[in-house]
Amino acid sequence: MTGADGEEAGEAHESAGAEGLIRSTVDQLRADPRVLGVLLVGSWARGDALRGSDVDLEVLVRESPPVPFELRRGEPPGGEGAEPQRRGAIPPTVEIAYLDPETWRERLRSNAMSLYSFLDGRVLFEHDGALSELSHLARERWRAFRWPEEKVAATRQWLESACVKVRAAQEEGDRLRAALILATTHWAILEALWMVNGLPMPPVGGVMAHLDDLKVTPAEFRTDVRVLLLGEYYERLVAGLRIMDWTVQELEAVRGGRGARR
Repeated sequence: MTGADGEEAGEAHESAGAEGLIRSTVDQLRADPRVLGVLLVGSWARGDALRGSDVDLEVLVRESPPVPFELRRGEPPGGEGAEPQRRGAIPPTVEIAYLDPETWRERLRSNAMSLYSFLDGRVLFEHDGALSELSHLARERWRAFRWPEEKVAATRQWLESACVKVRAAQEEGDRLRAALILATTHWAILEALWMVNGLPMPPVGGVMAHLDDLKVTPAEFRTDVRVLLLGEYYERLVAGLRIMDWTVQELEAVRGGRGARR
């Protein structure tokens, strides 16, 4: 078997192992009378899980759980007697977060990123529509979402300052400082793009999956994002400054909640 074939076989074994662990975990949770529903979230729900990606489950329970978080590990898909391509395979892992109804409602009200649990998530089972009710609340919050004016102003100021500092460092020939300032500004750049579009910021694992949600973007947006993350030093600098200059200008127009471009 070639290296590529062996790698594909290993990934298939790991995927099967994770799916088996999901089924067994959900079966155990379904049998627990305290559990009202199970939501699959993250990369496994979106369909973009990488090799070794954890499985994320959010579990609705009737009342506040004694343990809010649990980690379960499955058996590695192979051992000493396994086929060579299966040796060293990554054992599947399930991360389980337990939330009671009120805690979950409060999280949806106070943490806009948590809305993506329902936007991207998949209900594996529920009793009496308990998760459907929370999903409805999440979608209402999504439609009503607005970035706080102070957050918009702070992000605009940060990016404007970063532009000045990057250009100054570049003019002085301090490539290391320019690169460091740009690298530590990546998340603010992404947040600003979502602000301009009036959308809540997705979790880091969902950023690439939700790029198409952004309808208002600078010219050559996808190319510049790719270069910003993967390009050589000068290419990254040019792409980063181009995106930041655009977002600084756009954020000035959207302050005060006027950035709901949806």
